[in-house]
Amino acid sequence: MLLLSAALFAGVVAVSATGFGRAVPDPAYAFLQEQPYAAGEPVTWRPCEPIRYEVNPAHASGSDDEAVARVQDAVAEVAEASGFRFRYVGTTARRPADADQLAPGPAPPVLVAWARADEVEDLAGEVAGIGGSVSREQDRWSWYVTGRVVLDADAVDDADDERATLLHELGHVLGLDHVDSRRELMHAQSAGQEDFGPGDLEGLARLGKGTQACS
Repeated sequence: MLLLSAALFAGVVAVSATGFGRAVPDPAYAFLQEQPYAAGEPVTWRPCEPIRYEVNPAHASGSDDEAVARVQDAVAEVAEASGFRFRYVGTTARRPADADQLAPGPAPPVLVAWARADEVEDLAGEVAGIGGSVSREQDRWSWYVTGRVVLDADAVDDADDERATLLHELGHVLGLDHVDSRRELMHAQSAGQEDFGPGDLEGLARLGKGTQACS
């Protein structure tokens, strides 16, 4: 059974599966971070700005174009479920370690990449992927500004597993935490679920609720 994990970014405001995790029962969803000055409100992305992302297809199965297309398909599903807009900005040579630190200035795009445990220690064992985002505070409100998804190039070699792992980790990028319900794709372990469950969809919709006010 593969584990699906949220990433921990060193040296920055971080999100992980150990976030405040306020789960809502039936359907179940939980958020990785809570607003520091607004109890119960999740940290999320700015609703009226596209979430930029780039892909490093090294170590992925198939051609570079095929790897990018698979990521774009998964992003499209998450965009539809959440209401967020995403903007693909191209391929990159940037590696997961380059996304560990958030320097001052404009934040880089979300990175989607494939790696092995000898490069990314969090992929050791039966971990299929890691994902998460980092936030910045402005005017007493926190927003996610960048993030990463890293798939284990050795553990994820089936198309269906890769798609489910991409969706799960992108859920972390948007702000979803793990839940106990096996009906949800955001369960910490792969239990044969390949699509977002009812709780996942409700959580994603809540994270993206501000998008309804965007023209």
